[in-house]
Parts: sequence; structure tokens; C-alpha cells
Amino acid sequence: MLGTRQSEETKRKISESKIGKKFPEEVRKKLSELRKGRKVSVETCAAISRGTMVISIPHTKETRNKMSKQRKGENNSRAKLKESDVVLIINKVKNNFSDKEIAMEFNVAPITNIRLCHSWKYVPRD
Repeated sequence: MLGTRQSEETKRKISESKIGKKFPEEVRKKLSELRKGRKVSVETCAAISRGTMVISIPHTKETRNKMSKQRKGENNSRAKLKESDVVLIINKVKNNFSDKEIAMEFNVAPITNIRLCHSWKYVPRD
């Protein structure tokens, strides 16, 4: 419920509806495996038991790199171009086509960021 505040009565009803419900055994095993081996300080344990702290474990550098690659270029949900289109745009820039002509051909906003290597940086520009 993003953007709205729940009344105390609604919070109570939601809480009561969840009482007694359990995760399926398969999910419980997965959660158990994920939590094994984590070291938690005494203060953190106390805060968790009081319900005043949520554990947020930072991602490793390897995981951050994987997540970054998954959202780059045409894999980005907001991408309007494919990598092959960007290669064509780069070639047209090298052949002195105007930004406006290229943008109209590919039906995108100005391609200045591609030309200046601010976006699609990983595409080869030989």
C-alpha cells in the first residue's frame, strides 16, 4: 500500500488475518538455508527480538556487477534502442550525419549522450 496511511483498525485487521498462517515447508527450507552462516551481533539480536530493526546485508561486489549487467543497454526496461541500433548510430556519427537526422531515423530523443559516450559506454566505438 504505497502512498496511503493505514488506520489503526486496518493494521489490526491485517495483523489478525496473518496470525496462524505459515509459509509452505519448501519456502521455510529455502529461507533457513539463506540465513545459515550469518553472524549477528548481540545488539542486533536484541533489536530484532524487540522488532525495532530490519537486517539489511549489503550485496557483494560480484553481485552488484551482475545486477548492473542485467540492467544495461537493451536489457533495461526503459531502453528504446537495441545494441545493433547504437552501433549504427555510432557509425552515422563518424560519417558526419547530424544528430537531428539520426534521432529522427531511430525515433528517439537527441542522441548526444551516445555521441559523447555518456550512455551505451560499453558498445565498441572503433
